[in-house]
Amino acid sequence: MMRSASALAVAGLFLLGCQCSKEPLPVKKAPAPSASVAAPEPPKEPATPSEEVTFETADKIPLSGTLYLAKEPTAPLVVLLHRYRGERIEWAPLAARLAEAPKRYTILNFDLRGHGKSKSSSGKKKLDWADMKPKDMPAFVEDAHAAIKYGLERSDGKAKGVVLVGSSLGAAFAARAASQEAKVVALAVVSPGAAIEGYDVYHPFADARLLPSFIAAAKEDNVAREPVSALTQMAKEHGTVKIYEGRGHGAFGLGQEGTQLFTDLVDWLMGVYDAGAVERTIIAKGADDKKKGQKR
Repeated sequence: MMRSASALAVAGLFLLGCQCSKEPLPVKKAPAPSASVAAPEPPKEPATPSEEVTFETADKIPLSGTLYLAKEPTAPLVVLLHRYRGERIEWAPLAARLAEAPKRYTILNFDLRGHGKSKSSSGKKKLDWADMKPKDMPAFVEDAHAAIKYGLERSDGKAKGVVLVGSSLGAAFAARAASQEAKVVALAVVSPGAAIEGYDVYHPFADARLLPSFIAAAKEDNVAREPVSALTQMAKEHGTVKIYEGRGHGAFGLGQEGTQLFTDLVDWLMGVYDAGAVERTIIAKGADDKKKGQKR
């Protein structure tokens, strides 16, 4: 009996020793955050809002347009000129993309006199492109000047530069206005023609050739093929040239064919966003293709 009690006592001490010497279980740590988990993206800035506007030319012709006024007053101004016998809707896809682009422009997309919502009355006669003749073409350059003036006024004169973008015959008007406006810092011409409606593109572009330029057309566009080649030679290192498959003419035609035109234009516009003034000869307004001007 005594031997059994002793055995039990020894067994108890043995068990007690085992319990006392047992190490505590390790505490599980939370896994470290994975380095591959991307930080949440900042909220996207809302698109620049648009508004319908009306402004007058120097010869008192009312023009209608859509204005996207950038939040930053110093944002550059881009003015869009549609093709002859077209409307501002031709440039609507580009304006919509620019309104959401990383760098925001103030954008003015408007109808030339006698087109779209600018088919307004001048005195007793209603302006309509169907009634216009080649002799009336230089007046469209005044529309471009009026658009530039209005856009700059809406930015309180703080816009750091102006970019003109023209389609078809609108490209020639844009080039002439660019040669006459010291504030213009870049020029884009899409599907330019040598002399659509008798209005020459070569002299206007030659006078603006020192500006950064975007020159684009379809490969099978017979109207634009030779002018694009000539303008490319004039622009030299200042030009960005894009040739697309198909035969679509102007921003409307190229857009219908699903080319990269609008994407390429946005990319180019992002690249010239901070473009500064270029030292060049400024052609006198109203001189049209005459080589009169003054050094800046």
